[in-house]
Amino acid sequence: LDKLKERTAKSKKHILFVPDRFSLSYQKAVLEHLNIKGTFDIEVSSFPRLADKLITDKRRVLDKQSEIMLLRKVIDDNKDGLLRFGKMGKNADFVNDMYAAISQIRNSNISVDRLRNAIEFLPKRIADKTKDIVKIYHNYVEYIQNGYSDGTSKLQALCDMIYGGALNDCEVYISDFTSFSAIEYEIIKAIMLNAVHTHICLVDSDGENSHVFPKDVKNRLFSLADEVGISMYISYSN
Repeated sequence: LDKLKERTAKSKKHILFVPDRFSLSYQKAVLEHLNIKGTFDIEVSSFPRLADKLITDKRRVLDKQSEIMLLRKVIDDNKDGLLRFGKMGKNADFVNDMYAAISQIRNSNISVDRLRNAIEFLPKRIADKTKDIVKIYHNYVEYIQNGYSDGTSKLQALCDMIYGGALNDCEVYISDFTSFSAIEYEIIKAIMLNAVHTHICLVDSDGENSHVFPKDVKNRLFSLADEVGISMYISYSN
C-alpha cells in the first residue's frame, strides 16, 4: 500500500490483485491508507474477477457449479467405459473431488497426453483409476473447447487480453498470494511485459519459521523477470 500511495502521483490508473477472499478488506484498506473516500483510478480485483469484467460474451462462461454439473454429465455419459468410476457419477462428493482434481491438473498445465503417458509407469490399480481420470479429463476438455469457458480457460482468456493491451496503461500491484497456478504465472508474465510497472509484495522471513514462506514463489518470479528481460521491483513485508 505504501508503494501504491507513492505511485498515485506518477500514474493515473492502478490495479491491485489480491486473492478473492481479501478483495473487500483491501478495498477498505486502500481508501484508509490513501485517506480518500473513493476513487475511479484504483481498482482492487483478483484474476478471476478481472476476467469476468473483461470478457464481453458471457453466454457460455461457466461458474463453479455449472462446471461441476458439466463434469457430472461427462462422467455419466462415459460410465460404461470407465474401469473404476463408472458407478460414481451420482455421488456428489466424488464429483466434487473429481472436479477439484481436474481443476488442479488444468491449472498445472498438464495436458491429457502427458497424463496418459504416465499411466504405463503406475501400478495396475492406480493405473486403472488414472485411465478413468484421463477419459473424464479428455471429454471434459472437449466440451470446454466446443464453446464453453471454465475457470481455467477464463484465466487463459484474461492472459490473452493482457497481451493484447488490456493493462497497458496501468500500474499493477500483486499482493498477499502464497502460491500461483501455472496459468497465473502466465498472467503475471503478461503483466510484466505489458503493464507500466509491476509491483509484487511477498511475505518473507529468515527466522526459524522461514520454511513456511513462499521462497519458491519468489524464485519463480525472479526467473520470469529474467525470462522476459525486465527488471522487477519486489517488496518484502516481514
